[in-house]
Amino acid sequence: MKNFKRLVALGLTAVMVFGSSLTVFAEVKKDSDGDIKDDVAIGDAQEITGTGSEAYVDKNVMKVTVPTTLTAKFDYKVDPDGLIAAAKSYGSDAVSAVNDNDGVIFKNVDGTTVTASGWSDPVTITNKSSIPVKIGVTAKLTKAASQGIELTELSTTKDFSTDGDKTKALFLGIQATNDVLRALSSSDVTADNILLSAADQYEIGINSGTYTYTAKAGAEYPEFSFYMTGAVNNNAAASTWYTENEGVRTANNPPTVSVKFTLTGIKDIKKLDLSWDDDWNLWLWKDNAEEGKGGFNATNKPTVSINGGTAFDAAKVTVDDNGYVKIAFDDIIARFGYASHDDVPDGMWDTLKSYVKGITAVDSSITYYGEL
Repeated sequence: MKNFKRLVALGLTAVMVFGSSLTVFAEVKKDSDGDIKDDVAIGDAQEITGTGSEAYVDKNVMKVTVPTTLTAKFDYKVDPDGLIAAAKSYGSDAVSAVNDNDGVIFKNVDGTTVTASGWSDPVTITNKSSIPVKIGVTAKLTKAASQGIELTELSTTKDFSTDGDKTKALFLGIQATNDVLRALSSSDVTADNILLSAADQYEIGINSGTYTYTAKAGAEYPEFSFYMTGAVNNNAAASTWYTENEGVRTANNPPTVSVKFTLTGIKDIKKLDLSWDDDWNLWLWKDNAEEGKGGFNATNKPTVSINGGTAFDAAKVTVDDNGYVKIAFDDIIARFGYASHDDVPDGMWDTLKSYVKGITAVDSSITYYGEL
């Protein structure tokens, strides 16, 4: 009997210990103050939640500055007899010097100094953007409304050297950064170009918990300029410049010029690497491509443009077996008005090469961009 009671007592003790162990392993639930809730049932599931957010800042900053005064920038005088140099006067403005010119003269102002020369003061545009900006410059000439020089007297060359130009009386042209001199006419003449990116002048910052992308202190920005120039043909008939009526001669009026430019940002670009080879071919490849790979596809060629100009024909875009793109120099010079390399004047080759600055390659709607 005593032994039976001892066994019963041991059994009850075991049950009590086992019951205590169930309490130890029960799931604990706390309220918002961190206190243990009394009503947590064993086996209740707990949920942890979180809200995602993206650390983002728009790097497509476009900020371009242009001169505040453009009126009269491209005013000019046709002076076949050198009157401005003789009188040291540009109309009612005294000038301290009349510099190199070919008979078409512009007033140049530098602070309080007034001179005259064969080139206009520049229209200078500064790209303070973090992205490259395509600039299109379009100019045309219009015959003066009163007693105007005929536009058939316009030459396509400044030195009147071609057969069709030797008897022409007047040349007017425009030249922009990274471009050749382009003759103006009664039709629109467009020179597309690139305002180089200022991305290396920007940095990431934070303001009140918001990420920012702003210019560095003392940032220096790329500039772009375009000028107007001209020349008269000394072999032209004197009567080109005046009209005589009853023995009285009055000057004929040269054409008026109108120039407009447009600015378009090239956004969301990825880096394009560039290199010239010994034969002056230009090679392009994606910066993030695998080692030894260009990243482009020969069966789906990218659309390639230089200095913001018209895209090359697909036939002139070569992609090799490793995905590198080649643009032949003979095709590049066509962008500057030369039909073949035989037409390029001596000493002009290096200049044309230096004009190539900004290159875009669009591949499957992604724009890659590089600068030389």
